[in-house]
Amino acid sequence: MSKNFRIKMATLIALNLALCATVPATFANESTKLDQNIDTWDSNNGNQLLVQNPFNDDDESDYIVKVIGEPDNMGNVRYTFDEEVSGETITMSFKLLAEDIEQFTGGINMFAGGNEADNQFCRIKFDTGRIRYSNSGGITTTLVNNAIGNDQWYDITIVHYIEDGELSFDIYINGVLQNTVPLQSKTFDNATPVNGDNITMSSFTLFTDSSCDATLYYDEVEVKVGTHIPDESEPISPFTFLEEDNWESASIEIGPYRYQDENNDHVLIVDTGSNIYNNLSHIERDKVTLNYKMLLTDELTVGGLQTDLFTLHVIGTQLVDEHANVLANNLRTNVWHDISIVHTAKNGDITADVYLNGIKIASGLELGEGDTVTIDYLDFFGDERSQGQFLYNEITVRNAELIPVASTPVQPLRVDDETPKPTLPSELPELQEPFDVADLPLNIYKSGLNGHEILAPDSATGNMIDITTYLSDIKEGEDVTAAVQQAIDEASYGDTIYFPDGEYNFITDLTNVIILKSGVSLLGESEEGTILKVENPGTSSNVYFMRADGQSNFSIKNLTLTSTYYGEFPGAEVYGDLSANKTRNGNMTHGIYFESSDGIPCSQIEVENVTIEVFKTMALSIRNSQDVRVTGCTFQHPTDVGGGGAGYGVAIQGTVNQNNLGQDHDSMHNIIEECTFIGLRHGILLQYWTHNNLVINNMLYGCGYGAIDLHGEDEYLNEVAYNTVYDTHWGGGIEVGNSGSGHDEAGPLNYIHNNIVDGGLRGIDVEFGTPDTIVENNTVSNIYSMSDGNGGGIRVKNALRTIVRNNTLFDNRYGVVFAEDSGYTYNGIDGWGSGIPVQTEIYNNNLSGNLEDYYFPVGEQNIVDGYDADGTIVVEQSSNAHLIALIAAETEFAQPFLPDSTNYNIYLTGSTLTLTPYTSAKEVSSITIDGTAAISGEPITLSFDTDETIDTVIEIVVVSQDGKNTMTYDILARLNVDENYIPVSGVASMGEAPVIEENTPYKLGVGVLPANASEQSLTYEIVSGEDVLSIDTDGNVTTLSAGKAYITATSVDNPAQSAEIMVIVTPEIDKEANKLSITDAWASDENEGNEVALAVDDDLSSRWAGQSTDIGSEITPVTLTVELEQEALLTHAQISWNSGDARNYQFKILVSADNENWTEVFDGASSGLTAGLEAIVFDEPTAGKYVTYEGRGSIVTATDAVNLWNSIFELEVYGK
Repeated sequence: MSKNFRIKMATLIALNLALCATVPATFANESTKLDQNIDTWDSNNGNQLLVQNPFNDDDESDYIVKVIGEPDNMGNVRYTFDEEVSGETITMSFKLLAEDIEQFTGGINMFAGGNEADNQFCRIKFDTGRIRYSNSGGITTTLVNNAIGNDQWYDITIVHYIEDGELSFDIYINGVLQNTVPLQSKTFDNATPVNGDNITMSSFTLFTDSSCDATLYYDEVEVKVGTHIPDESEPISPFTFLEEDNWESASIEIGPYRYQDENNDHVLIVDTGSNIYNNLSHIERDKVTLNYKMLLTDELTVGGLQTDLFTLHVIGTQLVDEHANVLANNLRTNVWHDISIVHTAKNGDITADVYLNGIKIASGLELGEGDTVTIDYLDFFGDERSQGQFLYNEITVRNAELIPVASTPVQPLRVDDETPKPTLPSELPELQEPFDVADLPLNIYKSGLNGHEILAPDSATGNMIDITTYLSDIKEGEDVTAAVQQAIDEASYGDTIYFPDGEYNFITDLTNVIILKSGVSLLGESEEGTILKVENPGTSSNVYFMRADGQSNFSIKNLTLTSTYYGEFPGAEVYGDLSANKTRNGNMTHGIYFESSDGIPCSQIEVENVTIEVFKTMALSIRNSQDVRVTGCTFQHPTDVGGGGAGYGVAIQGTVNQNNLGQDHDSMHNIIEECTFIGLRHGILLQYWTHNNLVINNMLYGCGYGAIDLHGEDEYLNEVAYNTVYDTHWGGGIEVGNSGSGHDEAGPLNYIHNNIVDGGLRGIDVEFGTPDTIVENNTVSNIYSMSDGNGGGIRVKNALRTIVRNNTLFDNRYGVVFAEDSGYTYNGIDGWGSGIPVQTEIYNNNLSGNLEDYYFPVGEQNIVDGYDADGTIVVEQSSNAHLIALIAAETEFAQPFLPDSTNYNIYLTGSTLTLTPYTSAKEVSSITIDGTAAISGEPITLSFDTDETIDTVIEIVVVSQDGKNTMTYDILARLNVDENYIPVSGVASMGEAPVIEENTPYKLGVGVLPANASEQSLTYEIVSGEDVLSIDTDGNVTTLSAGKAYITATSVDNPAQSAEIMVIVTPEIDKEANKLSITDAWASDENEGNEVALAVDDDLSSRWAGQSTDIGSEITPVTLTVELEQEALLTHAQISWNSGDARNYQFKILVSADNENWTEVFDGASSGLTAGLEAIVFDEPTAGKYVTYEGRGSIVTATDAVNLWNSIFELEVYGK
């Protein structure tokens, strides 16, 4: 079996020294081997011994030299030759093993002509892993750094020779030459090792320095006349390997997870029952360390380890001792944890310390009475309740106290190189007939890119740089990350990095593997042949293969981006498991990631003929970016299609909960065209106020939910056209709005037309309050689910003024179906998003072969051609009085026209305005523009007899067909403006919500958009919080009390444009108080990777996390305590919480002078308004040296959900 699965029976007090035959009478060209007679060796210290080799039970004469270091006590073991060894060259060789090389200082002294110090001619030192040379004057020269590690036999060879009259030596480690050192000027003063043409050696000592606190072992010590250089080799483990026959009922197999990079790595696999190794009877010492690597495959794995002395349980993700004390929480699954149990027998008692990944988690556990630690057996057991497996590797039992080094859990390697990709269907549908986007007719909605000419990257006019010129020193299969990044960094604007066909391996633990930059393009020889493959074994939750932040003017073409993956794919072919997430396991999360930076968008980028596969989260993410064109790409083989943003093909996104209209990094004007999406959760997703994007002529097959998904976060004015969608398993082929928890309505005027949807649960969905969607000229078929509310070619739920016209719907359960949105609880509001279809208009559709053409169990004020009105769900006349568009011939409005917005500004260089209104309803009673009758779709011209720059208000009134509803739109037209006049298009706050301390002057950071608008003036109004602050006409804020206030800033030039700014006023802090030094910190709980020290390290990017406990109606708090350098009068704290701007953390603060008697100085909650440091002013200044934060979790402000985790980036204490 493999050497990698073993119990190392390193009773390290006895390792093998094969002391061999007698010394010969003559030495020329013969070897001088050390005698096995232990009397030949002389020791000045009882701790320096020769002992029998415990691993060779058949040969009692097999010895080993053990040299133990003792602080303040130099020791040595001397070997004296019967006759001096003499020759032109002398080779000394031995095997060397260090028990703790980091603590060892000692080595070899060599003598000529006698054993006295005056006859010493050479000293070789082994010093904390280095090999060094030292002369009699105490001058030391380092020959080799980091030469020797722990627990391995190294083959050391020293060849002495005379060259040009000088005595020199060469040192070899495992057959590799390390240094050649001349010694003539460095020899000890009175030594005479040179006798004519020969070198002589009479004796040597193996010594330790007085500072040494470790042990070295020497084996196969030989001295030979002549030059004897060993073959190259690797360091060898000294430990006895487990024999498979010594296990009872154990499953020892080639592991599905490797700890080391060896294909034949055997592991112990434990499901249930006992797995006993019972050949340990010789383990009986005063100190014994049991160490092993453990991997859990599931969070519900139950079992552990039992020995004669000790039982350690694993219950789920907890490590528990035999007395039910929890030693560690939150064990991670699918990683190798290092566990060490250090047993000590002292004064008749046996105790144990337990270490997890090098961190002590239990100290002085009482195991019983005894003068020695005796372990006869190990039983790795699994409980019948277990739902996963244990894997064990590197099991060792050693007769020594070996304190492990702190480490992080190790990502496993796999026996197979990677998991094969699932097989795709042999035949996939084709795209619709190709056509050019420029040929699309201009439509009245100005959705998509109609009316906008997308900006292409600047021409690549620079050099074509062949990437292979950077890879000349890299072998096939080796990491190219640094070389590729160097090529990009060194390229100039306009250059292209060219990748010939071949596979390029990026083997790295970087979060951002390749950083792209403006003006530098990437070009492969062919999409099929140029393979860029990332393998990232690190622990980072996100891995971005290619990333650009605020970059522009480049292209990525003709490549395949893929990654190594060692986990299970979510399902065969398509329709993967949508209910559970998969852990990132070697692969990337994102293929290409575009994001704005400091308000600068990524823009003018082309991604063409690129395949992105084997990714966890998003193949291509386009965030806060513009003019990105994605053409002819393929997105397939996601490794995760569970919830929370996994398995998306292309995601076009703005900023969460923020409308960036008018700002440079507004998300808009992107195209996804002629691409193929296979087996994803969502193929194409639009989200967060993104607008005027075009999704056209793509093919989407076998997606899970919403193959094309307008995800329900205010995305508006987008165009989805000429796409082909097949077999969406659990959702709609095209979805507008999202009724899932945490989502909301899409924005208005999304235009869904000329698409083919074939098969799946639903065809086209409009839901959750989404207004003014146009669904026309689509073909939907074979939607035949019989579950309630599904099976509709087109389904309308809680949606306002949806237009469904000129569609072909056949062979479905229902042609068109109305259904009710039940909603969910949001921010304490039940039924958020609930509702029914209102003012839907359905006409001119072609329906055939459906089980039912129409199914309308709910609705209100809807118009349906050919369907009898019942006065509630469907009516005879429309109640819709909205305009769906208003087009000005001379110029555009200062802001996009949206049906529910009734105030607009327009700036005219002359005094004539031509307006064309378009109604949402097919029929209305009337439209009047400034009192003049108008018709939907026909222009009307207004002329004003003036040559002055004046404002005039134009009133447009729309009356619904049934006369029950009226909409009035007011257009403020500024006439005869200068042609260079730049109108205001928006108002925006600058940065995050301001946090102001009481009695601190502050000017509100808000301005108009664009920044160079001709009129910059604003007016201010306090909406709420007049007791918190006041504000003057220039935006200067005066604080009145601590609290929160909302201020509206409105443009003078364009009163329709305003912004609401939240201002937080914090209590005034004592200006004489200083930040106090923290000397120690501890917590009652900490999460792995988020230890308590990270809360006091002056680093806002690292954090502590500890979990409160919910017991019925009681929450047991978690505590974090800090000790100050000295006692002081404490006035306040500054705390930065994880997601502090989205959660109200519930906590108390207590102060103590002696760490026993405590005074409560604060009981309350964080503001939930800032992710930065927040001042917590104590009830009154209190003297103390210890401060305890007593956390009870947090309340998520968006949902009122209670979260028991307490997570602090930084805690600072102030006083005087």
